[in-house]
Formats: sequence, C-alpha cells, structure tokens
Amino acid sequence: MKNQKIITHSAEETRALGAQLAQTFKGGHVVLLEGDLGAGKTHFAQGVAHAFRIKKHITSPTFTIMNVYNIPVAKQSSGIKCLAHIDLYRIKTPEEAYVIGVMDYIGEPSTLTLIEWPKKIQNALPKDCARVHVTIKTRQKEIRVLTISFN
Repeated sequence: MKNQKIITHSAEETRALGAQLAQTFKGGHVVLLEGDLGAGKTHFAQGVAHAFRIKKHITSPTFTIMNVYNIPVAKQSSGIKCLAHIDLYRIKTPEEAYVIGVMDYIGEPSTLTLIEWPKKIQNALPKDCARVHVTIKTRQKEIRVLTISFN
C-alpha cells in the first residue's frame, strides 16, 4: 500500500488516530513506530491501547524496554490477547533484543506488537510490518504528520 499522510493537531488527535487504526490490526501484526524523540510515537501507542480497553497508563518503555498488556476478553475478537509495546532506543545490538525476550512477541499470533526504534533489529523483523512514521511540523502547535504504510 502506498504511504498515507495524516496530520494531527494535538496529542489527543494522535491518540485518536492510533485508536482508529487499532481496529484494522489482527493478532500477529507488527507495527513499527518511527520518528524523533518526543515526536508522538507513544501517544499513538496510547490510542491503540485505549481501543483495546487497556486500563493501565501507557508510557514509553524506554527504560524497561518492553511492556506487555493483557487485552480484556471482550476485545479479543481480532485474535489479539496481548499488546507488546517495545522501545529499542537503549538497545545496542540485535542480540540484546533476543536475550531480553523481545523476539518472543514479534509475529506471535495472539499478540499485537508495537516497536519504537525498530531499525535496531530491522533484519529480524517480518517483511509485512505496518509502519507509522511521526514527524513534528511545529512544536508550538503540536502539529504532527503521520505517514502510515501497510505492506
């Protein structure tokens, strides 16, 4: 699919877009979240989590590297039983991702995996990942351009 560009004007709109796109995801899907620090990748992930009725506050797993959330039974109709939110910013080598168990979630049929900073393990990723690239246009107005592509 060609790239689709969507402009959001606030963190709330970015979260709403994540919630909207979450309806298209199925178990086993991997979504790569790309963009600079503070661009809004986690806001998008929060929207996805909200769509699956995850009650916990979603934060970037920069220091924990990976947060895994169980999806309530009522929202498991898409085959997704858990959401793995992974942030590879602090990973130095792909081997580190293997050691801490990141690779156990990627492509797992009952898991939706969101990966921030995916280039750190790009050779180990499935070819059919969805990509969401977030770019901030102006910091004052919080305008973001999200380029979305599905393979």
